[in-house]
Amino acid sequence: MNEQPNPFLIDEYKECNNNLRHYSNMRFAQLSLFIIISGILFNGAFHDSFSTERTKDFFPVIGIALSLLFYFMQERRLNMWNSIYTRLKDIEAELCLKQHTKRPQKKGGVPSRLSTNLVYALFAASWLVSYILR
Repeated sequence: MNEQPNPFLIDEYKECNNNLRHYSNMRFAQLSLFIIISGILFNGAFHDSFSTERTKDFFPVIGIALSLLFYFMQERRLNMWNSIYTRLKDIEAELCLKQHTKRPQKKGGVPSRLSTNLVYALFAASWLVSYILR
């Protein structure tokens, strides 16, 4: 007997794939936004017309807080991505699909999570150094 797959499961599979794309794209959007905002803060902190005695403490503190905020947003986004990915693999098993369960393995390189977290850590460290050396 030829059993038809559950249409709701197929719709959920499509939606999970869309959500994975969304959360993957969100990483680069957040990283771009972080770099732009940090650049504006660096310009304000180190440009003579903006840098006063009152703002010398303000910019590094905001920069460190911004780095932490974006780091936590990245971790939350990654948790959501992992949750959706786990569900997607379960659906694939039920539908006998192998798009995600049989994907090629990574062959070295720096994991994207580590590289993104390094960007946030480097910016936070540079703000910390600028605060200490002010």
